[in-house]
Amino acid sequence: MAQFDVYANPMADRRGRIPFWLDLQSDHIAQLDSRVIIPLRTLKSMGPRIEGLQPMVTVGKQSLCADVPSVASFPSRLLKNPKACIASQRHELIAALDYLISGF
Repeated sequence: MAQFDVYANPMADRRGRIPFWLDLQSDHIAQLDSRVIIPLRTLKSMGPRIEGLQPMVTVGKQSLCADVPSVASFPSRLLKNPKACIASQRHELIAALDYLISGF
């Protein structure tokens, strides 16, 4: 598992709204049984987006919203076969986490 890998949502009944989860956890913390994830939501499933806190990301050809306020811990055993890596969008994602924690 690697930071910024994108996984298909293992909860089939929610894939229409949240097709993917983004792994945010540092690669240096692999011994835990869980990973810190952010849901990647379709724009249709979002209410008003907060600029800077919920950045848009691209997975393949799909534009999705990284719902940073919904950050969670999830069992790593359920995250299988990464579909993409969006490390190139690292700056926006880290800035959104900082905004969530510090407020600016």
